[in-house]
Amino acid sequence: MKMEQFALVTHQNCMDGSACATLFIAAGGLRENVFFVSPNHRDVDDLVLNLLENWSGPILIADVSISVSLAKNIKRNDIILLDHHKSAIPLKEFSWCEIDVENTRCGSMMLYDWLSYNMLHPPLKVGDLKELIVLVDDNDRYVKNYQESDVVSLLHEVLGQEFFIDRFLKNKSIILNPMEQYVVDLEIKKRDKYIERKKKEVQVIVKEINERKVNVGFVYANTHQSLLGNKICTDLNMDVAVLIGTNVSLRGSKNCPIDLSVVAKINSGGGHKLASGFSLSSILKNDLVELVKKNIKWE
Repeated sequence: MKMEQFALVTHQNCMDGSACATLFIAAGGLRENVFFVSPNHRDVDDLVLNLLENWSGPILIADVSISVSLAKNIKRNDIILLDHHKSAIPLKEFSWCEIDVENTRCGSMMLYDWLSYNMLHPPLKVGDLKELIVLVDDNDRYVKNYQESDVVSLLHEVLGQEFFIDRFLKNKSIILNPMEQYVVDLEIKKRDKYIERKKKEVQVIVKEINERKVNVGFVYANTHQSLLGNKICTDLNMDVAVLIGTNVSLRGSKNCPIDLSVVAKINSGGGHKLASGFSLSSILKNDLVELVKKNIKWE
């Protein structure tokens, strides 16, 4: 199997997606053949449709999913899709889609297993990334068995997607060097202050859904959405936290009466029961740049 012939489609601005890209490149895939995309089905469909028309090699889709309608129209036998989000479950009827229905592995762990099985003896570079993938899985599925997973997540926040990939391609150790640790420590202090400030900005509404009153907290937040959402639910006793940035992120409390993956799917997004999201433009029905151009006041 020649990985340099593959294209990889994976999750944009997400540590799981970054880990997928790192694995792909370590296995012999080319960096220029990695395509990042927001996880809503519309954007993934657009990207995959373009690849189907213009890419002659195999296409590997990891940690994001296409719509069922697009899947039904794919006639090629060189497409592989690996996903663990609840919104991807309808794709399990397709033989080329591997969906972790029980959410026992994150996207990069699924890709690691796929590479290990299909390459028989994966390159040493891939095997060396196993510790990283375990921590990414721990963080992405919010298992939280390892304290180090929070540290790696913060490193991703600090470095961003591209530099995070560079770091683990060059140095696969999960142990941070002194400079990395110093920067992460600063980020922890900055993050904690940010979360406390944002909790004070939450706007609360009570909605009646399925004959039950649901407390929903809204706040503008472009960073640390996952942790902030969980803090809003636990500290402010919200059933649902809605975090609005470039994308809309939904987080539910342990007793949340709503399946947030259904809410996300209705809005062209996806995710899990208690953690989902979708693009802001999918509910505004317009490109954000167009909205600014239309509504900006000049005088």
